[in-house]
Amino acid sequence: MARPIDGYDCNVVFVDRPSLEERQFDRERCGDHLASSLRPLQRSGRSPQLLVSVRDAAEATIALAAGVDIVDLKEPTAGPLAPASPAVWRDVAERCQEMGSNVPLSAALGEPAEAVRIAIELPPAFAFAKMGPSGCRTPDQLGKRWETVRQRLPAATTLVAVAYADHEAARCLDPGQVIRLAASLGLRHFLVDTFTKDGRSILLTLPPPSLRELVGAAQSEGLWVAVAGSLTLAEAARILAEGIYPACFGVRGDVCRTGRESEICAEKLGLWRQQLCPASLTGTCLPDWKAPL
Repeated sequence: MARPIDGYDCNVVFVDRPSLEERQFDRERCGDHLASSLRPLQRSGRSPQLLVSVRDAAEATIALAAGVDIVDLKEPTAGPLAPASPAVWRDVAERCQEMGSNVPLSAALGEPAEAVRIAIELPPAFAFAKMGPSGCRTPDQLGKRWETVRQRLPAATTLVAVAYADHEAARCLDPGQVIRLAASLGLRHFLVDTFTKDGRSILLTLPPPSLRELVGAAQSEGLWVAVAGSLTLAEAARILAEGIYPACFGVRGDVCRTGRESEICAEKLGLWRQQLCPASLTGTCLPDWKAPL
């Protein structure tokens, strides 16, 4: 049965065991652009992974049920990478254990001062941690912050190098500088995001030609690359149509009911998952770019 999803100008088909043909956009309303943009990746099995940011165990359960690749914890009302509380971290780790899930967990630690303070409380179940670089204007400043945070994290947790596309607003290094520093210091994961969370997409700051150059620079250094920053599903399709292939897309606002501060919506999450890799719902799609742990 097809029904509309709030916030999307399309109908989505929901059935007990949907075929690939049944899980399609209503093309009369949405057009063929998204499907045609993603089709080459779907055929090759190179669909990007999907990281979804959640705020608590209830949202994490929804994300896991939707089949996301990475569950990320943050508090969306408090900033771009504001951390959830340590109690929430523990709750989510316990929920994943109860569900028998092996989906990697990621945690936002906040900006440098907060990240240094809170990193030591992160449970060892978390595969990834992210620190915002705001206020770090020189490579030396950011490198020292990274090293301090890495020393406080669990041994098995990987620190992700984060850059803000709107780096001037964050008073920090530009993304190219962050990539070079990460590569020189042995960090292997890179996320480009936006510092200002006002609903404007990262593509307004980094249009496709600039984003292509940035992603290419990071990949040439051997970095696993994630792109986030108020992305919509149509914008993710545009990025792929432009020949830009990150390992992962990070999303929150576009899978929430009424904006990034509201609760996440299982149906919107399902739409992202279906369109990035429809065959994954039947276990036949294996992304080339599995996030290294």
